[in-house]
Amino acid sequence: MNAVTKTIYEQFGGFRAMSMIGGSVVYDNEKSSITVVFKAKAFNKANKVTIQLQADDTYTVQFWNIRGIKAVMISELEMVYANQLQDVFEEATRLRLSL
Repeated sequence: MNAVTKTIYEQFGGFRAMSMIGGSVVYDNEKSSITVVFKAKAFNKANKVTIQLQADDTYTVQFWNIRGIKAVMISELEMVYANQLQDVFEEATRLRLSL
């Protein structure tokens, strides 16, 4: 984990968010992104979200449904600001990241 991926993790909600959704994190320092795989049942059927920092200091957020070897991207949102990460996730999945 480098400073960029650590910041993304913290902006997403950190340990508390992972506890709320039963998530585990994979850090990709080369792509400046994190991937969160979670066990909670999401409204949009997603069980994986990827958050990648872009050159303009915004994020691209992808929601995925992974079953076995089949991966289907449910949606992709671009130009997401750091202060919107939690709201974007909660609105798409209807899962809470904090109490």
